[in-house]
Formats: sequence, C-alpha cells, structure tokens
Amino acid sequence: MASTLPLTDDGDITQNSETPNDGKYKLQNAATGSGNKLTIEGSNAAASSNGNGGDITLVPGTLDGSGANGKVDVEGELYLKTYSKIG
Repeated sequence: MASTLPLTDDGDITQNSETPNDGKYKLQNAATGSGNKLTIEGSNAAASSNGNGGDITLVPGTLDGSGANGKVDVEGELYLKTYSKIG
C-alpha cells in the first residue's frame, strides 16, 4: 500500500501517522531499460546575492539509553566529485 509524503507549509516532507515505522521513497521500477535516477538537490542562491547554495544534510537518528546512534548507509558505489571537501 503506497503512502504519500505530504509537504508542510514550510516545504518539509513529513511522515504521516499511516506510514509504516520504517519508510522509504522509491521511484517506480522501469518497465523496460535502465532504472530512473533520483536526485536530491539543494536550492541555488538568489541571483546577484553573493549567497551560498543550499546544503544537503543527512541526519541519522539519535540513540536512546544504551542503544546505538543511527548511521548513513550507502549501498552500491559512491562517487565523490573532484570539487568535494572531506574533513
């Protein structure tokens, strides 16, 4: 059963109470040929503003008690562009 991801007034995507505990957003599988690409893109700064481009932040869940913090898992290959900064 498909669930929707409604946008809030501030543009956030929220998980509604009818969505299962674990959730994901997945594109429909291709009927033929290669699968489709999903892009998550931060917004550009306004023209002539000298502003910064919008970041993309992945935030795993915080532990409770003796539990473990959530983590960011990457399945498959990970490519970093040459202009990436690490550290």
